[in-house]
Amino acid sequence: MNKEVESFLKEFIEVRKECEKFCFISRGKEFQQKAVKKLTAFMQKATSLKEQMIKVKDEESANTMLSLENLIDAIINELKMWIALKEDNPNEALEEN
Repeated sequence: MNKEVESFLKEFIEVRKECEKFCFISRGKEFQQKAVKKLTAFMQKATSLKEQMIKVKDEESANTMLSLENLIDAIINELKMWIALKEDNPNEALEEN
């Protein structure tokens, strides 16, 4: 696996730990919103790195980055669900993104 991807994976583990602790209804909405912003920026970084791996034809690393993109997206969607429920917007909470 590419060294940049390995480094990103380590960073992902830390960011995931930091943001997943807000994936509960009892956590403050403002913390959940900050986590969504952080993860959205992190997703852009993941997408960029995936595209680099595609360009250099490193299929294993590109697939790893695709998997990480999906994991980041899942956490973002869970956080958005909790935010929508707190805003008394259950229809938005159940929408697929």
